[in-house]
Amino acid sequence: MSRRGGSGFDPVAAFACLGNETRLSILEALYETTRSYDGPGRRAVPYSDLQTAVGIDDSGQFNYHLTRLRNHFVSKTDGGYVLDQTGKTVAQILLRSFGVEDPAFDATPVDDAPVDTDCPRCGESLAVSYADEHVVTRCQHCPGVVDAAALPDGTVSALVFPPAGVHDRSRSELVAAVHRRYEFHCVSMAQGLCPTCGGEVARELVSCSDHDTDGICEACGTTLPVTVSLCCRVCGHQRLAPVPFTRTDSPLVAAAFTDPDNGWERFAATLGWPVESVPVDDGGECRVRVEPPETDAVLWFDEQLRVWPEESSDGRGYSPDGRGTSAGRRENSPDGHSSSTDDPADGDDSVPGRPSPPPDGDSS
Repeated sequence: MSRRGGSGFDPVAAFACLGNETRLSILEALYETTRSYDGPGRRAVPYSDLQTAVGIDDSGQFNYHLTRLRNHFVSKTDGGYVLDQTGKTVAQILLRSFGVEDPAFDATPVDDAPVDTDCPRCGESLAVSYADEHVVTRCQHCPGVVDAAALPDGTVSALVFPPAGVHDRSRSELVAAVHRRYEFHCVSMAQGLCPTCGGEVARELVSCSDHDTDGICEACGTTLPVTVSLCCRVCGHQRLAPVPFTRTDSPLVAAAFTDPDNGWERFAATLGWPVESVPVDDGGECRVRVEPPETDAVLWFDEQLRVWPEESSDGRGYSPDGRGTSAGRRENSPDGHSSSTDDPADGDDSVPGRPSPPPDGDSS
């Protein structure tokens, strides 16, 4: 693993110095003292103010622990002491995961309106549980959506969520919040940006070649014939999701939903959208055809998760925002291949009878 050794950062020494209650208190005090600061740069806390905030009278002892944190999590300036970004991250982890009581609860029905949280497969009410920083939604009337050794029967989703976000939310509010956060992560990663570390994300369309549509497929362990695998190349942050759920930021996909703030609605809906994986060539590349129910739209996704609408039967093309256009439009040529009116060679990689990506390479 590559480490920031050139900058003088020693991860072994850094983690070792965190094993002390006083040092953790210093990090928390620095964070709490400066978290509301909205001025330029980082606000420095004078030595005496920081010592008072931590509550240690012995200056020698306090100075010793503060010095241990320098060069790892804290920096000294003319005005006092400031948290480095790594120190701020540590303080935030303490607050969201260790600074609250364990909110774990067993599976309970999600029957508190207004969020509609019925099972997307059978329509019965869901139950939700929280343990080990995971929110699990499950149906107690059908097999659910995913089957894995660590998950209970009937699982629809199992998502990481910090303990601090569980408190003060009803069961339905929790389900909505968890899936909204999941959606933010998926959309960001679909665009190639890891929401955790900012690293580059590898995107892959995963098709089940022997998918069983009757219940949960034994081959892939889900009800979905095609999914998207998203994985950060730097920190390993991962997400697995329905294909259209990763592009709810696109107007072409969002047009099928009624509530722009309900992450659960979009997740549950896209679980049931008909999807088909269509090979592009012998090299293994594929595109995914999606038909949002109760609409006339047919959408296509490629391996970079670009999305565009299928051309209408009269050959009318579309601009990147989904509106008809005559410039650079896609039309069906006599041999059934998609092509571009302003660049005949632009459709060379198209699938016979299948639309090619928009001229600019991305529709949304």
